[in-house]
Amino acid sequence: MTWRDRILRGGRRRAMPGGFTLLELLVALALMGLIAVVLAGGLRFGARVWEASRDASDSLGEIAAVRGFIRERAMSVRPLRLRRPDGGVTGTLSGGRSDLRFVTLMPSYVSRGGLHHLALSAAGGGGLRLAWWPVGSSEDGPGSGRRELLAGATGLELSYFGAPGRGDGVAWREDWPDRQGLPRLISIKVRFPDDDPRVWPELIVFLPAAATGLRPTRGPGRELVP
Repeated sequence: MTWRDRILRGGRRRAMPGGFTLLELLVALALMGLIAVVLAGGLRFGARVWEASRDASDSLGEIAAVRGFIRERAMSVRPLRLRRPDGGVTGTLSGGRSDLRFVTLMPSYVSRGGLHHLALSAAGGGGLRLAWWPVGSSEDGPGSGRRELLAGATGLELSYFGAPGRGDGVAWREDWPDRQGLPRLISIKVRFPDDDPRVWPELIVFLPAAATGLRPTRGPGRELVP
């Protein structure tokens, strides 16, 4: 072998190792595509988890706010017997299986503050309906208001623990007559559809005015009916 042949063979040896075959390029592209699909799926899953957790957090916050508001207002019930503008008489609290009315101190951020009637009932199209109006005024008079709560709720279930009148035994009851004192406890249940993730644990409200044995007294600027 001449020196020229050796030079040519060495050049060919050095040129052979460079580049990739077509098969190797196809395999690399396929792997890169698979990795991109996995990463995109992970990002979409993470976004769905984030949205679901945010919605659940918002729902829990809404339910907690409604429960806290109802509890505070019910615990502030005032044992009054008042005369309505139409000449009738209203007591402090009355309620049925799916509706409740009572007289309480309303915070200024909801209305103008002071003693108000507050009514809680099941809305016809679903959810809860909250209404309020000042004592001595009508349901549609100045200072009154309405608001829909917990859209999508399918029902409201109320019960009352106590003895409405003398001689009655202390027990849970489905209704509480007007002008019959105060129950010791009020149970509030809210139902949601089966596919709704929201949960309302039974809310049992303790009424301090009933436990202390307070009797109806004259409200400031209001007529007390004997």
